[in-house]
Amino acid sequence: EATHKLTLANDITRALSKDEFDLHYQPICDLATTHVAGYEALIRWRHPTQGLMPPLDFLWLAEQTGQIREVGLWTLARACRDWPVLRKTTNTETPFISVNMSPSQLTGERFVEDVKSILTRYGMSPTELKLELTETVIINNPEIALQLLLQLTELGSTLAIDDFGTGHSSLETLDRYPIGTLKVDRYFTSSMLASAQSREIVSSSIQLAHTLGMDVVAEGIETEAVRNKLLELGCNYGQGWLFGRPVELKDISG
Repeated sequence: EATHKLTLANDITRALSKDEFDLHYQPICDLATTHVAGYEALIRWRHPTQGLMPPLDFLWLAEQTGQIREVGLWTLARACRDWPVLRKTTNTETPFISVNMSPSQLTGERFVEDVKSILTRYGMSPTELKLELTETVIINNPEIALQLLLQLTELGSTLAIDDFGTGHSSLETLDRYPIGTLKVDRYFTSSMLASAQSREIVSSSIQLAHTLGMDVVAEGIETEAVRNKLLELGCNYGQGWLFGRPVELKDISG
């Protein structure tokens, strides 16, 4: 296992220098119109011997080794570079690109400066960048996280809390941190038509978010029936196979 970890860590270093990583983009759509409002950037690794690797196969180690900071900045830079092309395919007054953050990034002293630098390099408006984080990211370093997140929102960027309802401090997180978007986890979305309990959790989450001035994105939407129910409950946006799977930039831009 130790040998495997060492080899994989070395491969990640090589991947960064050889530009082996790639981003796939999944559309996030306005539920009422189904127009594309934005995209979520999802990293993939074109490993020379193992083929296309999903993030679950390597990000866990990058987190352990600290390489996640460099991988995270690469992801942010690539998303900002690609955004002008993606933006042309949106149909909304407030388009956005969502990029995931890791726990390690929120402990880095230069993270906010790095974000500013990348935005400046690609001439991107901070208001069109949405940074996604899970409750775990905050729980690990709550005070440091609060300061950094406040600085990021002062730039004009929006914060989205991902996997809502699956953590342990959801209400405290929403109350204390400057969250602008709540993402309802696919676990609840996929079961809401069959489970009254899941449906109530989704409904309550949407109402709570709107009361707190947040918009809501539901994940894992695969059918029109689920879209219609979410729309009935007042959900703003959705992503899932109904609207499109994650694809490369060239497959979006044509």
